[in-house]
Amino acid sequence: MMLQLQIFLVCLIFIVLVCIFRFIKKKHLSMKYGIFWLLLLCLLLIPVLFPQMVEVISEFLGFEVSSNMVFLFAFVFLFYVIFVLYINVSKLVDQNKILTQELSLLKAKIEREDRK
Repeated sequence: MMLQLQIFLVCLIFIVLVCIFRFIKKKHLSMKYGIFWLLLLCLLLIPVLFPQMVEVISEFLGFEVSSNMVFLFAFVFLFYVIFVLYINVSKLVDQNKILTQELSLLKAKIEREDRK
């Protein structure tokens, strides 16, 4: 990997890191997800600083081209993120249904008390 590309990627990771900290500070991103993205950035920094390691790992795992391994790991990671988000959306849908039911019961109770 060329030195200019490494410097660019390190700067890009640093900029994203600063953005994540700002989002956490402004409460636009929860600490739970912020830590996840911070760990991901730290993991991304390792192959940027040590590009030979990617080639060694891809050769060990049997990939002919190291970019194939990178694409596979990216695909698996994106699949994982989608799965986690799907779980969270399912929980939110259930909570929304429960809140709607509770609100309806409270409205019915208030209407009955107003009639008395």
